[in-house]
Amino acid sequence: MSEETAEKAPKTVNGMHSDLLQGIIDRLEDLETTKKGVSDDIKAEKAAAKGKGFDVPTINELIKLRKKDPVTVQEEELLLATYKRAMGMEI
Repeated sequence: MSEETAEKAPKTVNGMHSDLLQGIIDRLEDLETTKKGVSDDIKAEKAAAKGKGFDVPTINELIKLRKKDPVTVQEEELLLATYKRAMGMEI
């Protein structure tokens, strides 16, 4: 095998392609950095909302509800209302 061919062949250690593994690890590290940045942005936006007088737990609940199917939300709200009435918690 010539030197040029040897340089192009993937490096393997115990049957693992080390270049492939390195690429995966590099990508995951990049994604973790991006995730941290997005998480920091979310925290800042929630802090700004709180500073403007909004209730952050209620905002979080609205975000969860918007991800669900409207029919599912309606069913859950109906069931919750039924349970509240059964517990004497009617408003």
